[in-house]
Amino acid sequence: MKIRKGLSSEKKQFEAILIEAATRIKETGSSQWGHILKGEEGPIVAARLLQEEAYIYEEEQAGKTKIVAVFYLYERPNDWDYGIWQEEEQAGVFYLHRLSLADGYTGKGIAEQLLRQLQSELSVTGGRALRLDCIKTQPVLNQLYNRSGFTLVKEIPDLEAGPIIADFNLYECQLADLS
Repeated sequence: MKIRKGLSSEKKQFEAILIEAATRIKETGSSQWGHILKGEEGPIVAARLLQEEAYIYEEEQAGKTKIVAVFYLYERPNDWDYGIWQEEEQAGVFYLHRLSLADGYTGKGIAEQLLRQLQSELSVTGGRALRLDCIKTQPVLNQLYNRSGFTLVKEIPDLEAGPIIADFNLYECQLADLS
């Protein structure tokens, strides 16, 4: 499996995987990522691709590559990150958002494999920490992050996230610990 920056020509594929993930989230009864199902993420995907902050995780099978996951990775905190982490920009700290697996790839350990590979690649390039957040009531995600080397560093109750208010967990993986 390979992690690489997404290309502008892959916008539709990137969006399709986000929609697949948002559909699975909706099926759990959550309205989180509902804006993706309304088609409102398209301009954000385009901007992230242009800014080289949209990434693809792909596999090769029989000489063909297939995108199995997508995500955003920021070297600087965005407005959301500033709001929840309440810290200024720090060199070597990365922020992961919208990690989404394509249909047919969930429940196979691919997300953990991706996270471990990303941690390793960031560590080699001088990254110090990888941060992410998730809703506290998403046990599958919280377990994934714990298994993948992340430490719960903060809980934020009643955080307004678009149309929902929920308790959020903030996770961090110290990349220096990996070397």
